[in-house]
Amino acid sequence: MTTNGNSGSQVRVVEHIDGIVQSVNERGVHLVGEDMWRNFSKYTGPLATPAQGQHVRLGLDGSGFVRELLVLDEPSPAAAARPPTASPRAVALLAAAIFCGGKALNTEVATADVLKVAAAFQRWLEGGDS
Repeated sequence: MTTNGNSGSQVRVVEHIDGIVQSVNERGVHLVGEDMWRNFSKYTGPLATPAQGQHVRLGLDGSGFVRELLVLDEPSPAAAARPPTASPRAVALLAAAIFCGGKALNTEVATADVLKVAAAFQRWLEGGDS
């Protein structure tokens, strides 16, 4: 059992989760690789506010709310400053969609056209044909 710093009442932490902070706001944290935000319990006193890229351990209560937050290490300057990277395939698809969107102003463009252009862009990105 863990003691809540504000009221002294007993709070049961039933699970610990370690992760890297992707985003943080006044209501909770979002860890890299998770689809959901981990919300701070309204019954817990102020918790440390981690920075993006920090490795943290969250103590969760039975309802999944964050009752404890421990910063395990500081982010490296490069990790904190580096934006998330997309796969070459995602980059090629985005570029192809933008390219074909411009082409569609003058000619009709089908989804198959976008995919063909994306495949060509991906080959180029991976050092294939030019």
